[in-house]
Amino acid sequence: GVRGLHAPIMFMEPLEANRNSIGFDIFTVERARAAAELAGETGDLIASEKISLVQDAAAAPVAGFVLYLAVYRGGSRLEAPEAQEASETLSGWVDVPFRLADVLQPIAASLPPGLQLVFFEKEAAGREVLLHGFLYGATIDATRIVDSDFSSSDYLYFGGRKWHFRIDPTTNYIAAQHTATHHW
Repeated sequence: GVRGLHAPIMFMEPLEANRNSIGFDIFTVERARAAAELAGETGDLIASEKISLVQDAAAAPVAGFVLYLAVYRGGSRLEAPEAQEASETLSGWVDVPFRLADVLQPIAASLPPGLQLVFFEKEAAGREVLLHGFLYGATIDATRIVDSDFSSSDYLYFGGRKWHFRIDPTTNYIAAQHTATHHW
């Protein structure tokens, strides 16, 4: 269909690893478009929901997200009431793509053996949407994630999103800790 706005990727570094992303219109991906538009409206750094990165299109889909920061004519968003709408001064975005595994794997690898890191978001209805899980520093399939009464959960706000994470012990980890801490 006909669209009024287009947002093609014009520059990307390193170019060789990202060549197939040049010219890709981020507005064709609803989650990318929503994040970019919010960044343009607010002037804030905004993270997309989980998406597959265009750089990885030739390979198996990999969970990722993109950070968007709007760039305005004149260098900054004008705040005065008589100023133009942000959309009229918006020049484009600086965006930084991330593969979740690249961000989270080093953290997961630093955990003691038997603890799994689970990273997720929650929908408005409260349902968890798994973004990524790791055990022994390696990515695990959602079906292998073990929920436990001994899990520890927390969250952080970043890029306009609330990211949840949980540390879950495996049954072997729980058994080993139980044996190691009881002295009878």
